[in-house]
Amino acid sequence: MAISPGAYIALRRQAHGLLIEDVAAKMYTVPHHLNEAARVHWLRQIEADASPMSNATIDALREVFRFDPVVLLRLDEIHRGARLPEPRICLGCGCSELDACDTSGGRCQFIGCHWVSDTLCSACATRAGIAPDRLGAAA
Repeated sequence: MAISPGAYIALRRQAHGLLIEDVAAKMYTVPHHLNEAARVHWLRQIEADASPMSNATIDALREVFRFDPVVLLRLDEIHRGARLPEPRICLGCGCSELDACDTSGGRCQFIGCHWVSDTLCSACATRAGIAPDRLGAAA
C-alpha cells in the first residue's frame, strides 16, 4: 500500500531538517491572519491526512521545502481509490524518481544517490548503517 499524501509531506519536511514549527514560521498562508499556532495545528492535520491540501497550500509548502507535486498528486489519487502504479519513494527521506537526494540542505545531502531497494535510497541506507552493496544496488 502506498504511503499517504500527508506521510509523504512529513517525510520530505523531515528530510530537509525542518520541524512543523519551522515550516509554520516560514510559510505564507491564506487566510493571512492565521497565527503561527494555528498554522502548526493546520500542518499537523495535513500530515495526518485530516485536512486536504489545496493548490495554494501545495505552492506555499513548496516555497519552504522541496517535494515532487506529481508524486503528491499520484499518492492522493491512490488514496482516493484510483488503481495506479505506486510512485517509487524512499521511506527514509521521501526522495523519488523525480525528486532525488540533493545537496541543498537538510539531512539528505548525498550526491549520486541511487536505489538500493524498492523503498530505500543509498543515502538512507548509509545513515542507517546498512552497506548499500549488501542490499543489491538497484538503478
